[in-house]
Amino acid sequence: MSKNLRPRFNPMMAGPICSIVLQVNDVSYKAREVLIDILSCAKTYNLALPVFPRVVTLQKWLGCSESTIRRALRELVEADYIIREPQERKTHGRLATVRTVLTHRVAAIAGLLYDPKGCYR
Repeated sequence: MSKNLRPRFNPMMAGPICSIVLQVNDVSYKAREVLIDILSCAKTYNLALPVFPRVVTLQKWLGCSESTIRRALRELVEADYIIREPQERKTHGRLATVRTVLTHRVAAIAGLLYDPKGCYR
């Protein structure tokens, strides 16, 4: 089995993913792909819960370079689709995993619950 497979498709996410594909037009195609992959990692019962996709994992899923993923993530932050919250690090350098939170804007487009008070941060 290949290690670069995307997460198992959740049928509950078919509608929200279609909504993202059809309604998000203010970012690049690659940024939209990254957003869909982040959404596929999210909890359907509350999009305010953080997800922790690694840049390397997104890179494998999408088959592109690390700089392309970082550029797409930066574009999603600037367009207010995600919030990236750095974690504490024990050593110097870039973090392998960063807490990523989808915003209320994504929840509204996807038609899913967004309750920041119902989660920990």
